[in-house]
Order: sequence, then C-alpha cells, then structure tokens
Amino acid sequence: MGDSGPTPLEPVAAALARSSHPSRRPPAAAPAPRWVAPVFGVLAVGLLPWTVWLGLSLPARTVSERWNLAWVGFDVALFLALAGTALAAYRRSTWVVATATAAATLLICDAWFDVTTSRSRGELMVALGQAVLMELPLAGICLWIARHAEQVKERTTVLLARHAHRS
Repeated sequence: MGDSGPTPLEPVAAALARSSHPSRRPPAAAPAPRWVAPVFGVLAVGLLPWTVWLGLSLPARTVSERWNLAWVGFDVALFLALAGTALAAYRRSTWVVATATAAATLLICDAWFDVTTSRSRGELMVALGQAVLMELPLAGICLWIARHAEQVKERTTVLLARHAHRS
C-alpha cells in the first residue's frame, strides 16, 4: 500500500509535543474552540440580572396545572441519563462522559427542587434525607465517572499521539 498521507493524530501529536505546560493544551489539541470561553462567560454574566429580576418578581407561592407532568417528565429524563450512563459504561463508550455529567446535573437539580418545594416540615426532612443520602452522593459518583473517563481518554490520546509521532 502506498503512503496515504498524514494520520489524523499527527497535528495533535505535533501540538502536544510543543506544549510547554501539561494542563494547558495548544489550540490544535484543545477540547473546545477558543470562542467558547468568552461566549459562555458573557452568557453566565448576562444571566445574573435575569436571576435577580426573577427573584424579585416571581411570587413565593403558585399553583401549577401540570405539576405531576413536570415531575414525571423530569424523572423520565433522569431515568434516561442513568440508563444512558449504564449503557455507555457497558459498551465502554466515550459517551459515558456526557451521560454521567447529565445524570449528575439532573440529580443535583432533583435534590434542589425536592428540598425547595417541600410543603411541610415532614416533606422537607424526607427531601433533605434523600438529597444527602442518595441524590448528591450519586451525583458525585457520576461526576467521578465522567472525570475518570475523560482522564482515560486524555491518556489514550497522548499515547496515540506519541505513537503516531514515532512512526
């Protein structure tokens, strides 16, 4: 077989070889484009006035016609995130980073809304117990899974880049 040109990893290998600091990736090996940091920073800062306005303008109490649908839909999304994490882990897929992160986010939101929407002291105690004993620890495990998978992916990329650079 003839030479098929550079492999897709060669630019990454070259960029990683030039990197002066292990935690700062060169643009060719960065996990997100440069525009993501400033755009998302502006979005985050822009959300602050909106959040203050909501805090001042929303009523402390309200009645929802579809309260049950909201919670059932939320729990279906949580089920899909947990099942997706299980499937991605079983298949040893890199999708486990996204599914585990989504599951952690939903678990944290579930704990927050369970606690903050409790109607009585008894409901609050149950919600706090579930948050402290189940939802938040499971969210932490999900974040650990996501980070571990990301670290494995990073080490694999570096090893493949080094191998491609030697070849």
